[in-house]
Amino acid sequence: MTHPTVQTLPPLNSRLTAWLAENPCRAFAAFCALHAILWTALPAILYPNLPLDLIEALTYGREWQLGHDKLPPLPWWMVEIVYRLVGRDIAYYLLAQIVVLACFAFAYMAALPIVGATGALVSILIVDGIHFFNFTSPKFNHDVIQLPFWALAGLSFMRALQSGRLLWWILLGAALGGALWSKYFVAILAIPLALYLLFDAKARRSLRTPGPYVAALVALAVASPHLVWLVRNDFLPFAYAEARALPYRGFYDHFLHPFLFLVSHLGAMAPAFFIASPLYRPWKGKPWTDNFRFDFANETFRIVTLLAWGPTVLLILLSAVTGRGLLAMWGFPLCIFTGLWIVMVAKT
Repeated sequence: MTHPTVQTLPPLNSRLTAWLAENPCRAFAAFCALHAILWTALPAILYPNLPLDLIEALTYGREWQLGHDKLPPLPWWMVEIVYRLVGRDIAYYLLAQIVVLACFAFAYMAALPIVGATGALVSILIVDGIHFFNFTSPKFNHDVIQLPFWALAGLSFMRALQSGRLLWWILLGAALGGALWSKYFVAILAIPLALYLLFDAKARRSLRTPGPYVAALVALAVASPHLVWLVRNDFLPFAYAEARALPYRGFYDHFLHPFLFLVSHLGAMAPAFFIASPLYRPWKGKPWTDNFRFDFANETFRIVTLLAWGPTVLLILLSAVTGRGLLAMWGFPLCIFTGLWIVMVAKT
């Protein structure tokens, strides 16, 4: 009697990994569709009213001014356009997710040649666990609209240093200029990038090329209408920013305020660390692997480390020097490249 042959299938994770490697764009597109549907539908169903920031945008956006007493006008203009074209609450929530997914797309493009299709998707799934990218994003304010500009700036900076192509420097300038129209917080990104060009031996060679100077000129050109408005109006929005920061009350604030922000920021990132934890756990043996790799001799790893942690470190140092407090929501764009950094360190 002949027994039928039993075919042994590979483990599910092996088949899934193979499918992801063969279909990186389809896998990322499926994730984007799921994210957009979920975080557009939930607020549309559960919110009885628009979030306060969206109501504010509908108030400010109709004026079409180059500046206001609070913040730059870009997100308010976008909300006004959606109001005139659609005029439904769900459209504002969808707009927010389109912006978030644009951020993810730039971060995915940055990760793809570094860690491959599976690693790039995992790096995005890690940061998608942070509330800045999911249930906080439907309010669509200046914090949300920063995300794609910061992601594009990180991608362009990396590609510009690696390839030296002028196009990437132009995109870097456009991203930084656009980020200024979103929020003045872009300085927290621009300063680490400039310092890296000055102090990294390999990156410093780019200062002998037109690229960095073209990027600076493009950024100024993109931001110039708003910069002119700021000068003519005595930098009025900076008074609002000054009022928003927690006041200095004594010497102990030089330690307390940066510590509180660090704790709140790491707390916001806790779901991302939980999602990433299997990368550091072997299937057998000890509960925690020590296969970490901090390869600072590698230029790409240095740049990713800068993008993932440089702005956060600068923000905390500024708080320590001035003693001024930091708002937890200022951490919105600081986490974009953290997932890629974690995947690179995991060496998995």
